[in-house]
Amino acid sequence: MEKDPALEFERWRERKKIRVNELLDRFIEAHCSSVILKKALRHALFAGGKRIRPLIVYATSEALGIDASQADPVSAAIEMMHSYSLVHDDLPSMDDDDFRRGKPAVHKEFGEAAAVLTGDALLTYSFEVLADGATDLAIPVWTKILAKAGGAEGMIYGQLLDIESSESLLSLEELELMHRKKTGALFSASVELVTALRPGESFPDLHLFADHLGLCFQIKDDLLDVQGNPEVTGKPAGSDKKNNRSTFVSILGEEEAERRLEYELELSLGCLQKVEGETTNLENLARLIAHRSH
Repeated sequence: MEKDPALEFERWRERKKIRVNELLDRFIEAHCSSVILKKALRHALFAGGKRIRPLIVYATSEALGIDASQADPVSAAIEMMHSYSLVHDDLPSMDDDDFRRGKPAVHKEFGEAAAVLTGDALLTYSFEVLADGATDLAIPVWTKILAKAGGAEGMIYGQLLDIESSESLLSLEELELMHRKKTGALFSASVELVTALRPGESFPDLHLFADHLGLCFQIKDDLLDVQGNPEVTGKPAGSDKKNNRSTFVSILGEEEAERRLEYELELSLGCLQKVEGETTNLENLARLIAHRSH
């Protein structure tokens, strides 16, 4: 009987999500002694996320023939850093969102101060989990990659540009820069942290794939903000407009943003065609990101 590719992909996604969830659960249980902080960390980490970045990590490891166990520290670290950014993004001083994935944001559930500390804990834990799981050779390389992605020239720079965008409409070039930093940095790091396990080799097409995929993800996010069903997306519609944020929709319009989304998807898939190795799940992830409903 012939296998159903879509069903196989769904089963693969579920296995990998369970894998990273178990990694995160064990780490928090072993490394956090504060009852309140542990509750807040679990609220942030286990709110029903799609685990897109860890899935990119595992799919990239498959493309390079690297065992999943070697990629485990990377998948946990990248999800912790992503979750930290969401906790802080939701704060009243940032995006001022009360809900995340249909549940109260951490600051609404535990208070603003606890939310700041929860984000801080997730950020620092991301480096600890890397160090716990890395070989001596990988620790300095992994640390630098993750620090750059989350630091002043990565996500923080992108978030500052986003805040500034509420005061004046960005150009398309400025918007792309913002999202290459704010969103794309972790997509790129998800690939780069894995390719670092093959030192001395170059994977330009995989890195370019991640760049296009990050833009693809953000354009779809912007479209979902105006087109999505709040009951499915888990957050109120129109929050970007409410916060006066520059988006691909506000700059390009819905139709042109949709065309740009398909263009970035085509470019990302084109990059994978040049990669030696099993890239089926990377291709499936790219299509999932571009066509998702939440």
